Amino acid sequence: MRLLPSHLLSILLISLLPLGAVHAQQLTYTEWMEQAAKDIRLLPRYGDVQKTVEQRIADTVFVERVMEQEPDRRKASDRLAGMGLALLAQGDMVNAMYRFNHAYLMSPGNPVVYTGYGAFFMAMDRPTEAGVQYLHGLESDSMNVDLLNGLATAFIAEQYQQRPTDTDKADKSVGAALLLLERALTADPKHADSAYKRSVCHLLRNECPEARTWYARFLELGGGPRAEGYGRQLDAACPQGSGR
Repeated sequence: MRLLPSHLLSILLISLLPLGAVHAQQLTYTEWMEQAAKDIRLLPRYGDVQKTVEQRIADTVFVERVMEQEPDRRKASDRLAGMGLALLAQGDMVNAMYRFNHAYLMSPGNPVVYTGYGAFFMAMDRPTEAGVQYLHGLESDSMNVDLLNGLATAFIAEQYQQRPTDTDKADKSVGAALLLLERALTADPKHADSAYKRSVCHLLRNECPEARTWYARFLELGGGPRAEGYGRQLDAACPQGSGR
C-alpha cells in the first residue's frame, strides 16, 4: 500500500475531528484523568461507580426539576446532550462532560449521549477511548448513523497513529472504518459526512477512482467547510488523468 505523505495524513486527521474540536483542546488527557479522579462527573456515565446517598438524592432532584420543564425524558436528554456538544465546540470540556452526564441521567440509552462522550475523547486525540463510547452507544442502536460515523472516525484516527510502526494494523483499521461507513450510508444515503470519510478511506487505500466518486457524492450532498482543502489534497494524491 502506498503511504501518504505525513503532511497529508495530518490534514486528513484534522479534518476528521468534529467541527470545532480543533479549537477545543482546553483539557489534555492527563489533566482530565487527574480531575476525573476527584470528580466522577467528568467520567462517562459517572464512571459506573456506586454513588453515595447524597449523590443519588442530588440526581433525583435534578431529574425532577428537569421534568418540570420537559416531561419527556428523551427530549430532555437530547437537549442536554446538544448543550454539551455546543460547549465542547466552544472549548469548555469540563461543562460539556457535565451536560453529557446529565443527558445520561435523563435517558441512559440515548445514542446522542454516546455521540457526546465519543466527541469528548476525539477532542483530546484519544480515538481508542472514543471508540469505546461509540460502541457502547451502538449497543442500544446498532444502525445509528452518527455513532457508526463516529466509530469510523475513531478507526481512521487510530490508523494515523498506528501506521508508523504497524502498517498491517493500520490497514485493518481503515478497512473497519470503511465497513462502518458503508453501513452508515446504507442507513442514510444522504449523510454527507459519511460520504466524505468514505472518500478518505479509499484515498488511504490508494483507491483513487473510489475516492473521487465519494468525494463527488460528498459535494453533491452539500459539501462543507472541509470540501475545498480536501479536494486539493485529493488532486495532489490522485492527479486527474493519471490512471490512478
